[in-house]
Amino acid sequence: MTRAVRRRLGIVALSMLVVLGVTVAHGADADPPRYVGGGELRSLLTDVTLMGVDWAEYYTPDGMIIGKGRWMGIVRRYSGRWSAAADHVCYHYGHKDFDTCSRLARHGDRVLHFALDGKPKKDGVASRWPGDRLSDFR
Repeated sequence: MTRAVRRRLGIVALSMLVVLGVTVAHGADADPPRYVGGGELRSLLTDVTLMGVDWAEYYTPDGMIIGKGRWMGIVRRYSGRWSAAADHVCYHYGHKDFDTCSRLARHGDRVLHFALDGKPKKDGVASRWPGDRLSDFR
C-alpha cells in the first residue's frame, strides 16, 4: 500500500470518527458544539484550504472559492464566493442547488460544518490547511 493511499485511508477513518463523535455529541443530553463566529469565523477561512473526503476548497482573502470535487471518481474544478456573517458562513456557487450556509465549529485542525438548524452536514468534516493546498487533493 502506498503512502498516499495510507494517508487517504487515515483521513477517511479519522473523518468518520469525528462525524461519529459529532453525531453522538448531538444526543438529547449533550451540549451543542461551540460555533465559531464574528472575526474568528473570517480568520478561520481566510487564505485557508479545507479538505473533506470528496472535496477541497481554497478560500481567498477577497471572498473567492477555488475548489475541487470528486464525482464518480473524477476530480473536477469549480469556483464560487464565500461570505461570513456574525454566526455563519455562506457559500455561493452560482446554482441554487449548491448554494448554502453553514455554522462552523473547530475541533483541533478539523472544521465541522453544520446546517443553520444545528444538524451535521453530509461530508461536513474537513481538515484545515494554511494557504492554497488544492494541489494536495487528488
